[in-house]
Amino acid sequence: MTSSVSRLQRLTDRISPKKEGDAAPATSAPEPQVHTERVAHLPSVSSQKPKDKIGGYLRDHDAPHAAGRRAAVSDKLLIAVAGVSLAINVVQAVAIMQLIPLYRVVPFFVTWSDKSDQVVRVEPPTGNLKSLAILEEANVREYVTMRNTITDDPQRTIYQWGTIVRLMSSKPVYDQFLAETKPVYDALKERRFTRSVSLKSVLKIQNGYWQVEFDVIDRRIGSGLTDGGDERRTFVAQLRAQNVEQSISYDNRFLNPLGFTVTAYTVASKKD
Repeated sequence: MTSSVSRLQRLTDRISPKKEGDAAPATSAPEPQVHTERVAHLPSVSSQKPKDKIGGYLRDHDAPHAAGRRAAVSDKLLIAVAGVSLAINVVQAVAIMQLIPLYRVVPFFVTWSDKSDQVVRVEPPTGNLKSLAILEEANVREYVTMRNTITDDPQRTIYQWGTIVRLMSSKPVYDQFLAETKPVYDALKERRFTRSVSLKSVLKIQNGYWQVEFDVIDRRIGSGLTDGGDERRTFVAQLRAQNVEQSISYDNRFLNPLGFTVTAYTVASKKD
């Protein structure tokens, strides 16, 4: 009986929890121990942030697939440049082939001569120039004055008749002028007279047609302005002129820059 109670007491002690202060029985079996290990979770590679300043350049660009992509872009660029260059060469070749029939050899000579022997081409002005009428009237005044003036210096008279009057006259008008003026010049030279001109009016009748009224004063060489014996007469000249292209010498390029040319000239004495 007593042994049965002791077994029941031991079974109850095993099942019931122990209280603080109770001594553990010497005959109790050792409890099994459970060993636990702490596992450190490592962050994934994608979640790691770079700590340098380059960032993800090396991961995204310095890789085998990036090198292949750069090579493909370079190849496309070279192909495009080669295509454009080929197209330009084809266009240039076609243009040269079209210009070949127009090619011809033109001989020319280069001469090293004095400027006085060179020829200058004078081209008349074009367009509606407001000052052109004033310049034409100035040429008309100069032409009539130089044509009818006779000085006591033969060289000066020859210069004004042989350059200014000649450059401003067509060949028929100039030949007629020489034929009419030579007897007058010889008579004045024999009588030792000079002839000066005083313009009274210049009228433009229409485009290219002019009428000039002027006085000629014949004065004896050596006489004063107050001496008598001067002969004054009034003339009316009608002329037709136009600006034409001329080829003149280099020294005379400023004498007639407009190409002013008288193609017809008539003069008559005005009666009182």
